[in-house]
Amino acid sequence: MCLSNMESLDWHDVGLAWFDTHLVRVPIDQQPLLESFQALAERRREIVRLYGHLPVRNQALGRASTPAEAYMMVGNGYEFE
Repeated sequence: MCLSNMESLDWHDVGLAWFDTHLVRVPIDQQPLLESFQALAERRREIVRLYGHLPVRNQALGRASTPAEAYMMVGNGYEFE
């Protein structure tokens, strides 16, 4: 999950490849939890693909949010996880 915090698509791809490799290796009762982490990682990768970074960090890094970024974070009911 740490790689889903990166602002580089390459690192997101590495993290998602890990899920593909390890999901089949965990006990069946633990797979839903790992699948939920994988889904979160996929959503974060898509955000980085769309915006080039994680907009939720804009304020802390002194970046201005575009209207699209602000809408994505709270305006459409999707809060960044």
